[in-house]
Amino acid sequence: MRKKDTYTFKWEKKEKKREYKEGYTEVSQSGFYNNQAWQKIRNYYISYNPLCERCLKKGILKEAEVVDHIIPLTLDDVNDNNQSLLYGDDNLMSLCNKCHAIKTNRDQKINHKIMKDLFTFSNQN
Repeated sequence: MRKKDTYTFKWEKKEKKREYKEGYTEVSQSGFYNNQAWQKIRNYYISYNPLCERCLKKGILKEAEVVDHIIPLTLDDVNDNNQSLLYGDDNLMSLCNKCHAIKTNRDQKINHKIMKDLFTFSNQN
């Protein structure tokens, strides 16, 4: 017999699957990563940087699977067509999936803290 609190309803599974399919961030949901310009830059960058740059700093040789933006993109960056942030080599890094997940998680925590601090500050004034 299953515990009530561990059961996942079909609609919950469907919703999670839909969210994953649409993309995790607003930028990916906007379709930015599917555009031809990004695909061309991504393929070029990873061909010249085929190893995970974070692992390489630790002396580990691991194939890169993702080209990540060092400074995470926002929807405003995409809408404003901020070329240096979107496509500039100095804002890109090749990562393995594990390093990408760690960096993305850290970026989201930092962003959440900044937003929380701004909210607290604006409510004090």
